[in-house]
Amino acid sequence: MTAYRPNRDWDGATYDRIADPQARWGSVVLDRLPLRGDETVLDAGCGTGRVTEQLIGRLPAGRVIAADAAPSMLVEARRRLARFGDRVQFVECDLGRPLPVDGTVDAVGPS
Repeated sequence: MTAYRPNRDWDGATYDRIADPQARWGSVVLDRLPLRGDETVLDAGCGTGRVTEQLIGRLPAGRVIAADAAPSMLVEARRRLARFGDRVQFVECDLGRPLPVDGTVDAVGPS
């Protein structure tokens, strides 16, 4: 018997065009996240970076680890967030496993 391996990719560009409800939900959660502005925040399941963009805007002296299992989502997120430079680290990973980055995070974001 072969182990089930889910498809971990989406059509990131299409998802980005239709994800208004998800972006609104993420904004509501982000509004409840107490931040000083200098934290390192994991955006678990960052998708195309729509909410990540709002998150990094709330961290003028901080950074975001944008994590997603879907390569096409990260392609879109990289495009959207390129202007933030090294303040955003992109990680393709399974969030059910240990995060493949060094260090710790101060919070887990809204995605």
